[in-house]
Amino acid sequence: MTMDSSGFADCPHASPVVAHGAPRRLRVLGWALALAVLCAGLLAGAPEAFATGTIEGTVIEAASPNKALAGVEVYAYSVELSEHSYLTTTNSEGGYKIAVPAGEYRVKFAEPYRSSENFAPQYYENATGISGAKVVDVSEGKTTGLINAQLKEGGVIEGEVHGESGGPAPNDAEVEVYKSGAGGEEPYSGAAAVGA
Repeated sequence: MTMDSSGFADCPHASPVVAHGAPRRLRVLGWALALAVLCAGLLAGAPEAFATGTIEGTVIEAASPNKALAGVEVYAYSVELSEHSYLTTTNSEGGYKIAVPAGEYRVKFAEPYRSSENFAPQYYENATGISGAKVVDVSEGKTTGLINAQLKEGGVIEGEVHGESGGPAPNDAEVEVYKSGAGGEEPYSGAAAVGA
């Protein structure tokens, strides 16, 4: 047996195995095996990645008779991953539960966009901005309860909006209100449509 210039044995009954010349079935099986190994690796870390806990509480009106507030939006903002937030709404008794991955969160309570109610948004615990919000720690498989809020009635800003020529404003024009000193990061008390 001799070796040719490519380094393969010069044998009449043998030929080098070249990947791109492999039968289609072998290539498909190779890709399937690689995918199976990748999925197995991802699933091995899944329990920790998707470990969840629960935040729950009740939202009521601050003024007497402290009625339960239904339909209030409750946001849980991840401290570690600032772009991740989770949302739920309160039920008819003002209660809520929100499942989130284990970690630290800041919780916000606010009336829905264009709500007929007039309650100022609030962060836990009695904070008017996210920087003052108390951090809520959520552990895997545990419920962090009593994350409650008492919303106070907000003020009202009124005015008129006109088009560039002084005529009526477009029907789809909207007005947003931002709290002074908040850096313009988010609407303070929502937004309203012109004429609403």
